[in-house]
Amino acid sequence: MVLEKATEWISKQNKKQWAILLLIFVLGFGIRSHMTRYDLPFEFDSYWHARMLSYLVQNGSVPFADPQAYYQAGGTPNGIGVDLSAPLFWQISAVIYHMLDPFGPYSKQAIIQTMFVVPALFGALAAI
Repeated sequence: MVLEKATEWISKQNKKQWAILLLIFVLGFGIRSHMTRYDLPFEFDSYWHARMLSYLVQNGSVPFADPQAYYQAGGTPNGIGVDLSAPLFWQISAVIYHMLDPFGPYSKQAIIQTMFVVPALFGALAAI
Protein backbone atom coordinates (compact mmCIF):
# COMPACT_ATOMS: atom_id res chain seq x y z
CA MET A 1 0.00 0.00 0.00
CA VAL A 2 2.72 2.47 0.99
CA LEU A 3 4.86 1.48 -1.98
CA GLU A 4 1.94 2.03 -4.34
CA LYS A 5 1.31 5.50 -2.90
CA ALA A 6 5.00 6.37 -3.18
CA THR A 7 5.23 5.27 -6.82
CA GLU A 8 2.01 7.13 -7.59
CA TRP A 9 3.38 10.31 -5.99
CA ILE A 10 6.67 9.99 -7.91
CA SER A 11 4.85 9.39 -11.19
CA LYS A 12 2.77 12.54 -10.68
CA GLN A 13 5.88 14.68 -10.22
CA ASN A 14 7.89 16.15 -13.05
CA LYS A 15 10.24 13.51 -14.46
CA LYS A 16 12.75 16.20 -15.41
CA GLN A 17 13.12 17.19 -11.74
CA TRP A 18 13.82 13.58 -10.74
CA ALA A 19 16.37 13.26 -13.53
CA ILE A 20 18.13 16.43 -12.36
CA LEU A 21 18.18 15.19 -8.76
CA LEU A 22 19.57 11.84 -9.89
CA LEU A 23 22.23 13.61 -11.96
CA ILE A 24 23.22 15.78 -8.97
CA PHE A 25 23.45 12.67 -6.76
CA VAL A 26 25.57 10.74 -9.27
CA LEU A 27 27.82 13.75 -9.89
CA GLY A 28 28.27 14.42 -6.15
CA PHE A 29 28.94 10.76 -5.42
CA GLY A 30 31.36 10.48 -8.33
CA ILE A 31 33.36 13.55 -7.36
CA ARG A 32 33.60 12.56 -3.73
CA SER A 33 34.35 8.89 -4.47
CA HIS A 34 37.19 9.98 -6.77
CA MET A 35 39.27 9.98 -3.56
CA THR A 36 39.11 6.17 -3.50
CA ARG A 37 42.00 6.06 -5.92
CA TYR A 38 44.27 6.75 -2.94
CA ASP A 39 45.08 4.10 -0.35
CA LEU A 40 43.93 5.98 2.75
CA PRO A 41 41.47 8.80 3.46
CA PHE A 42 42.88 12.30 3.84
CA GLU A 43 40.82 14.00 6.50
CA PHE A 44 41.46 13.73 10.22
CA ASP A 45 37.75 13.21 10.83
CA SER A 46 37.85 10.08 8.70
CA TYR A 47 40.49 8.52 10.93
CA TRP A 48 38.57 9.40 14.07
CA HIS A 49 35.28 8.09 12.67
CA ALA A 50 37.07 4.95 11.46
CA ARG A 51 38.34 4.37 14.99
CA MET A 52 34.88 4.91 16.46
CA LEU A 53 33.42 2.57 13.82
CA SER A 54 35.97 -0.09 14.67
CA TYR A 55 35.05 0.20 18.37
CA LEU A 56 31.37 -0.14 17.42
CA VAL A 57 31.96 -3.15 15.16
CA GLN A 58 34.29 -4.95 17.58
CA ASN A 59 32.62 -4.15 20.91
CA GLY A 60 29.07 -3.25 19.99
CA SER A 61 29.39 0.25 21.46
CA VAL A 62 31.51 3.38 21.36
CA PRO A 63 33.66 4.11 24.44
CA PHE A 64 32.74 7.04 26.67
CA ALA A 65 36.37 8.21 26.66
CA ASP A 66 38.68 8.12 23.64
CA PRO A 67 41.82 6.27 24.76
CA GLN A 68 43.87 7.51 21.78
CA ALA A 69 43.15 11.22 22.25
CA TYR A 70 45.95 13.75 22.48
CA TYR A 71 47.25 13.53 26.04
CA GLN A 72 47.48 17.29 26.75
CA ALA A 73 43.94 18.05 25.64
CA GLY A 74 42.54 17.35 29.09
CA GLY A 75 39.83 14.96 30.08
CA THR A 76 40.08 11.86 32.22
CA PRO A 77 43.13 9.62 32.67
CA ASN A 78 41.44 7.18 30.26
CA GLY A 79 41.14 9.81 27.52
CA ILE A 80 38.88 12.61 26.43
CA GLY A 81 35.13 12.15 26.59
CA VAL A 82 33.54 11.14 23.29
CA ASP A 83 30.66 13.29 22.05
CA LEU A 84 27.91 10.74 21.61
CA SER A 85 25.73 13.03 19.49
CA ALA A 86 26.60 11.15 16.27
CA PRO A 87 25.59 7.55 17.00
CA LEU A 88 23.28 7.41 13.97
CA PHE A 89 26.22 8.22 11.69
CA TRP A 90 28.27 5.40 13.22
CA GLN A 91 25.33 3.00 13.07
CA ILE A 92 24.79 3.75 9.37
CA SER A 93 28.52 3.28 8.85
CA ALA A 94 28.33 -0.07 10.67
CA VAL A 95 25.50 -1.20 8.38
CA ILE A 96 27.57 -0.24 5.32
CA TYR A 97 30.58 -2.03 6.86
CA HIS A 98 28.53 -5.21 7.24
CA MET A 99 27.28 -4.82 3.66
CA LEU A 100 30.88 -4.65 2.40
CA ASP A 101 32.03 -7.59 4.55
CA PRO A 102 28.86 -9.50 5.43
CA PHE A 103 30.12 -12.71 7.02
CA GLY A 104 33.77 -12.05 7.65
CA PRO A 105 35.46 -11.30 10.94
CA TYR A 106 36.67 -7.80 11.78
CA SER A 107 38.57 -6.38 8.83
CA LYS A 108 40.62 -3.18 8.89
CA GLN A 109 40.43 -3.03 5.09
CA ALA A 110 36.62 -3.10 5.22
CA ILE A 111 36.70 -0.23 7.75
CA ILE A 112 38.88 1.81 5.37
CA GLN A 113 36.56 1.03 2.44
CA THR A 114 33.59 2.08 4.55
CA MET A 115 35.32 5.38 5.30
CA PHE A 116 35.54 5.97 1.55
CA VAL A 117 31.90 5.09 0.84
CA VAL A 118 30.18 6.88 3.74
CA PRO A 119 31.50 10.43 3.09
CA ALA A 120 30.76 10.05 -0.62
CA LEU A 121 27.21 8.88 0.13
CA PHE A 122 26.47 11.61 2.66
CA GLY A 123 28.14 14.24 0.47
CA ALA A 124 25.94 13.26 -2.48
CA LEU A 125 22.83 13.29 -0.29
CA ALA A 126 23.80 16.72 1.05
CA ALA A 127 24.18 18.01 -2.50
CA ILE A 128 20.59 17.06 -3.23
